[in-house]
Amino acid sequence: VSVYDYWNTSLFKGGISRWGWPQNSLVVVDATAKTFNYTPEYYLLKHLSHFIKPGAKKLKLSGAFNDALAFVNPDKSVILIFANQEAKDKTVNFTINNQLFSPILKANSFNTIILK
Repeated sequence: VSVYDYWNTSLFKGGISRWGWPQNSLVVVDATAKTFNYTPEYYLLKHLSHFIKPGAKKLKLSGAFNDALAFVNPDKSVILIFANQEAKDKTVNFTINNQLFSPILKANSFNTIILK
């Protein structure tokens, strides 16, 4: 991956594209109430962009747990992002440089681990 683009930064409430299909966005605007709300995707993208720096490289992961991403930043820090979409806490195991890690992911959460 060399770039990630988010198609819609903001949409009116109900977000239908010009082609007639539902869309999601980072911000939902209610024109009638003159308000806006940040979506969960906004907070996720904000979180990821805080830890994953320009020039970072995506690392390949293997194992039984699929809801994970890993990156190495230009400063050599390793950023691990885990999502737990289950309604219960979950322990995941991973190994980096022959060191075993077993964090507990809270129910319905995403988690960031920084290895320096």
